[in-house]
Amino acid sequence: MSGHNDLIDEQQGAGVLVLTATKTLTHKHLAANKIIRAVHSSVQINLTLPTATANNAGMVRLFNCGGAAVLTVVTEGFGGSGSTTVTLAQGETIVIVSDGTGWYASTLATGDIH
Repeated sequence: MSGHNDLIDEQQGAGVLVLTATKTLTHKHLAANKIIRAVHSSVQINLTLPTATANNAGMVRLFNCGGAAVLTVVTEGFGGSGSTTVTLAQGETIVIVSDGTGWYASTLATGDIH
């Protein structure tokens, strides 16, 4: 199984990527999973998105913070706003979309997903 060792802190299945530690996400992670769920303990984790390119144009991904500490989603800049992070508290979920040139964050909601 190729790449198995680098998935130790991840569980994948049914289009859901479950993470327990800070991770730099790749296009491969996003292409295979519609939902990215953080289930970490009391230490904040950061998830870094790949650069927005034509390869991820049209991707819509749901990020959920199921951990006890905050989850920070990091990118080069959300929609040209200059902001490079979106921070989620426990139980918050956000939709992040790529248009191929930037990532856009919208629809912050509360309530855990399973």
